[in-house]
Amino acid sequence: MDLAPLDMVDAQGNATGYELDVVNAVSDKLGYKVQYVKTPFEQAFTGLLADKYRFNASAIYTRCKRVQDKAQYGEFTVPVGWAGQALTAPAAKAATYKTFADLKGKTLGVESAGSTADGVADANKSAGFTKQIFPDNNSLFLALEQGRVDAALQSEDVSKYTIKDKPDLQVSFIVPDSRLSYGWVFRAGDPLRQKYNDAINAAKTDGTIPTIYKKWFGVDPAADDPAKAILPEVTEATCKG
Repeated sequence: MDLAPLDMVDAQGNATGYELDVVNAVSDKLGYKVQYVKTPFEQAFTGLLADKYRFNASAIYTRCKRVQDKAQYGEFTVPVGWAGQALTAPAAKAATYKTFADLKGKTLGVESAGSTADGVADANKSAGFTKQIFPDNNSLFLALEQGRVDAALQSEDVSKYTIKDKPDLQVSFIVPDSRLSYGWVFRAGDPLRQKYNDAINAAKTDGTIPTIYKKWFGVDPAADDPAKAILPEVTEATCKG
């Protein structure tokens, strides 16, 4: 859990963050107490299919390959959030990186093999940069601070939260058309998923999720944000990325 402010472990060793606060609030509505299992993102789906946990809540974006292959990836709930992909660079260089083409000959870091940032990087690899994968968000941004990579690609909300106290780092650009929603993933056919869908929507309507959003992001969610808006499940016809 290293995706502040979505999923993280605090100084006391407790799992917390926007997404996990929402998990707890929604589970409370259903009368469930959640036990968290810390798992590397690379094992997110294999752990689910192996019955290591009942569902996965780790900022998993509704990319088409995940939505289309339920046997391999499971089934998503309705969205609980969304974000685009942000490219972050040293402040002195940030203005010079306006597109992936500006990274020709440079090294771009991403967090976790198979992550959305990893997929976006691969989709733009013709720009001529070298991709380097890191096991977690902390090591990714540490490498950027130390100059071991020239830029880092990560979700917009995580990137902005990570660098909020790092004036030496700055977001260069948000990748166009990269915004995807994220939800929680159950094994295909699990009847508990629909119960969570209903409880998620109820928690939006009664203000529970919008209140949690403001706690973590400091502002009210926009009217169309999945933290507030009741949105349909992402399908093969509506997915992207």
